[in-house]
Amino acid sequence: TYEFEIDSDGKKSTVMHFTTAPADDREFRLLFGGDSRTGIVSRGQVNLLMADLSESDDQLIAFAHGGDYIVTGSKWEQWRLWLSQHELTTLKDGRVLPIIPTKGNHDGGKNGLYFEVFDLEEKTERWHTTMLGKDVALVTLDTNSAAGGSQAEWLEAEMKSLRPKVRWLLVQYHRPMYPAVKSPAKHAPIFCPLFDRYNVDIALESDGHCMKRTVPIRDGKKDPSGIVYVGEGGLGVGQRKTQGDRWYLNEGGKAGSEHHVIQLDFTPDDMRVRFILMDGSTWDDHTIKVRKR
Repeated sequence: TYEFEIDSDGKKSTVMHFTTAPADDREFRLLFGGDSRTGIVSRGQVNLLMADLSESDDQLIAFAHGGDYIVTGSKWEQWRLWLSQHELTTLKDGRVLPIIPTKGNHDGGKNGLYFEVFDLEEKTERWHTTMLGKDVALVTLDTNSAAGGSQAEWLEAEMKSLRPKVRWLLVQYHRPMYPAVKSPAKHAPIFCPLFDRYNVDIALESDGHCMKRTVPIRDGKKDPSGIVYVGEGGLGVGQRKTQGDRWYLNEGGKAGSEHHVIQLDFTPDDMRVRFILMDGSTWDDHTIKVRKR
């Protein structure tokens, strides 16, 4: 557990703290969600939901955000409001959920505020890996940058290095490869074969403003050994109607439209993936078994 205090012009915050992922096989949990944007009231309510989940569970260690925090990424006043509202997730005892950020298409702008807010180097940290303990790797990609070239080269090298070592290999990015609303991201022809080759366990997506869990997919077809794609952003933004006739959402997959946050529970044997709605109920509860290494 790390304690910290913010000192600005002689004014000090309360002492806050966070706890890192365990170094052993103890169970822990991660929250994921994307797309708050214009839903200012709703995103505050989702933040309170995340606080409730954190309050009742000290094994919940971090929050991965799939992007599109605000409407216009170049406007500091929008970031300031988002950051102020995010403080609703801080518990009364000062416990915070560290953010693992992803850049959305609304988070750009010439002044690079996204990179300043999350303390990332704009030229070298558009894509990066976060290790959660020794057995869980979360690879963050940028669907606002070209899929090929330097990003594809980095992704292949990174996953080739990670896959023999880690028990769980996750990817997160903004635009979905198997969307429930829009067309597939232009990155799909490059990213998906690499995901297949290195046996990614789950892909965390946003942008669509809906809920979805696909069937496991490999080589563009349903396959029990494939990758489950979940998302697509319900942290406050207005929800859209899903395209339920898409093959990967049927016969085992599903889609819907409500504000939500996704909780991932990690154990040595399985990863439990739950969509939690605003009232605390569960829309979907799915378990992914660990792959043989």
